[in-house]
Amino acid sequence: MKILEINKFFYKKGGSELYLFSIRNLLKRHGHAVMDFSMNHEKNEPSYYQPYFIHPVRMDGKMKLRDKIHSFFHLLYSVETQEKLEQLIQERGVPDVAHIHNFAYHLTPSILYVLKKHNIPVVWTLHDYKVISPNYNLYAHGEIDECTKPDKFFAVVKNKSIKNSYLKSFIAAFEQWLHVKVTKLYGAVDAYVAPSKFLANKVIEYGIDANKVHQIYNTIDISKYKAECLEGEYYIYVGRFIKEKGVMRLLEAFKELPQQKLIFIGAGDQEIEMKKFIADNEMRNVEILPPIYGAAVYEYIKKAKALMLTSEWYENNPLVILDAFALGVPVIGTRIGGITELIEDGVNGLLCEPFDAHSIAQAVKRMETLDHCELGRRARAFVESIADEEVHYEKIMKVFEEVISEKKITNSKN
Repeated sequence: MKILEINKFFYKKGGSELYLFSIRNLLKRHGHAVMDFSMNHEKNEPSYYQPYFIHPVRMDGKMKLRDKIHSFFHLLYSVETQEKLEQLIQERGVPDVAHIHNFAYHLTPSILYVLKKHNIPVVWTLHDYKVISPNYNLYAHGEIDECTKPDKFFAVVKNKSIKNSYLKSFIAAFEQWLHVKVTKLYGAVDAYVAPSKFLANKVIEYGIDANKVHQIYNTIDISKYKAECLEGEYYIYVGRFIKEKGVMRLLEAFKELPQQKLIFIGAGDQEIEMKKFIADNEMRNVEILPPIYGAAVYEYIKKAKALMLTSEWYENNPLVILDAFALGVPVIGTRIGGITELIEDGVNGLLCEPFDAHSIAQAVKRMETLDHCELGRRARAFVESIADEEVHYEKIMKVFEEVISEKKITNSKN
């Protein structure tokens, strides 16, 4: 089978990209031909299909007015993306199925126009809530934001849901309205894959056809992880330093826990604020390290008493939890979104309340009274049961085969 994988970033920027490279490798190991389509970037992984990638697209506020105007029209519909994808298909062949991930603003729904034109079945693995809301993480102003339910896209403008800006909120709402209500390009999607039951239920709640939604947990190559119960030296957070991840709340919690060490590994918009909080409160129990990936970060995780994931948004199926579980390390996570599908309180980790630093601190104190090695053993057994690569492969291939078959039936009737 020839499978076209589409994502706006082609380097390990976040969880969606980690999954992208994981599924590409898995499909290749099973003998499938995998085509890539993405955006050029200096950090990109190598790809045979790189000549077809579009030029880098900037979305920051440091551009000249001319560039800002160009970016505005690009994020609505990218002619370059359309032409490049068309060229890829014309020169390298029509894929049997397109497997798309994150494409908004950089690649734009112009990809859907090309895929629809060539009658290519489309499967969209959802990594956030963009399919149902311009506010892709349903989080704004430090709290959950579902003002657009079910499809009131322009409600984000009144609420300034996007970066606390009327203009950016309007642009995001207009883009979503244009492609959902006017061009109806989102209608080119034949099936959605939701990596958590929570996300699946949420998009159905907003109006996505339940018959098109398939719930399949993310996968990792468990053979690459060695679970060994080491004496925990600290607690650890690995990920982006952004508000919705609750990093400041986590710092507040460890302010109550001067005897417990906390290591942050990552980067993000709140790093300066984090460092100021640490300095102002003379927190000698906290250390911040830059982003580390792969085996190097696993060395840090496996020496932890527990991984901390104190998110305040509707997390989907965080790969970092799967990483920790595979290494035999329990997780302390907030009771929100898809996190509760992974952590069973007192069995493979602990749950605490989101938006509540004291609840986080209490969970850490509770962890100190438990056998973290036993929790870690149960965590490893659990991740083996839901994230096995071969199980994931069989499920995703079933979705691919179904949409291909349905497309053939539809074409035969026309």
